[in-house]
Amino acid sequence: MPYLSLSYCWGKLPNPNSVATTTANFQQRLTCISPSDIPRAISDNLVTTKKLGFRYLWVDAICIIQDSAEDWAAECSLMASVYSNADCMIAVTDSTNSNQG
Repeated sequence: MPYLSLSYCWGKLPNPNSVATTTANFQQRLTCISPSDIPRAISDNLVTTKKLGFRYLWVDAICIIQDSAEDWAAECSLMASVYSNADCMIAVTDSTNSNQG
């Protein structure tokens, strides 16, 4: 299935506006993410993804359970493959946090 991947600066942690998936919100993330929870660096690129004709955008903060050492260990070993197999990787290079576009 074709997809894009996103690289961006989260900013200083902890980021209260972060859309990060955690063990506490994992089940909710499986059904939906409120648009108001999505920082600009991601939301801008969801628009870009759609305009480029793609349906999926891989975002580490959403796709990896951030407070799970087990999930991090499993997903870290796959990240090179995730980025290299994306049809295109979008890099947000001119922002200091995820709330900037």
